[in-house]
Amino acid sequence: MKRIFPLLLAALLLCGCTSATPENFAPGKENRVTVYTCLDEAVYIPLVREFEARTGIWVQTVSGTGTELAEQADDGVCDVVLGLEADFAAANSASFAPVSGTKEALDALCPVSDRFVSVNLRSLVLIYNARLIRQNPPEGLHSLLEASWRGQVAFADPETSDFSRTVLAVLAQELGDEAVTRFSGSLSRLETDTAGVLEAVADGTFCLALVPEDAARRAIAGGAALTVAAPTEGTYRLAQTAAVSASAPHPGCAEAFLTFLQGEDAQQYGREESQADSVLKKYLTPVPGAAALDIAGAGARQEALLALWRAGREVQP
Repeated sequence: MKRIFPLLLAALLLCGCTSATPENFAPGKENRVTVYTCLDEAVYIPLVREFEARTGIWVQTVSGTGTELAEQADDGVCDVVLGLEADFAAANSASFAPVSGTKEALDALCPVSDRFVSVNLRSLVLIYNARLIRQNPPEGLHSLLEASWRGQVAFADPETSDFSRTVLAVLAQELGDEAVTRFSGSLSRLETDTAGVLEAVADGTFCLALVPEDAARRAIAGGAALTVAAPTEGTYRLAQTAAVSASAPHPGCAEAFLTFLQGEDAQQYGREESQADSVLKKYLTPVPGAAALDIAGAGARQEALLALWRAGREVQP
């Protein structure tokens, strides 16, 4: 990343955040930001370090699942919630302060809200273990409902994983509400998060899964034996978000962090290093057949989707 970021520095002056001096490394009480995140460390640590180096604002991070972070977002300690899926952020928008963010430069698939900003776009893809599936691999979302794959699909519990809640919303939008209950009833053991899903497919515990493509590509780069395929129904493009807590103790520095995340340098890093796509039109990689989730509708239906999910678990043999 470039070491000069004049637009960010101007934003910092406007919001009242000042840089720490070299002789005083420990920041003052106002020159810091606490970020609650469900992103992988490999994704957020370089961004945090770069932000600190450019601004002198000290960043404290707290990791957890999306659902944990949403519950704690308004605790008076959190400044920024980073990494929630857009529909889940929409469902929890009452916990977030109004933000401006970049809108005119965003791709059309990026959700626009006055309570959060989109920081990346990720494709929803199928993964499978080619050692276990040598013929007739899964083709699309409908494959997850086929009897032949019953008990062989890895999935994270949507009670803890906001990404899994987004998958349920995609299934309902594409295949109907009944698909959520049928899918839930076909699953055996549940994982805690996407990392567990990737590991379970790579080690052969399960045969296939639906995951974000960037996470799959990073796992493959790390040696995981996974095959990636785009669903035949179309490639759903899903946004992760950043939001400022409604009770943020450092709102100015929190806004500065969001400005940084949507800036060109951070967006280029995400595209080149973390393998997530940019939300800015000029850096976006076009995806043929891209589809968009109804974010507002999915956010409003969180409890209804969970009820459909739980109904399937109750009838599981």
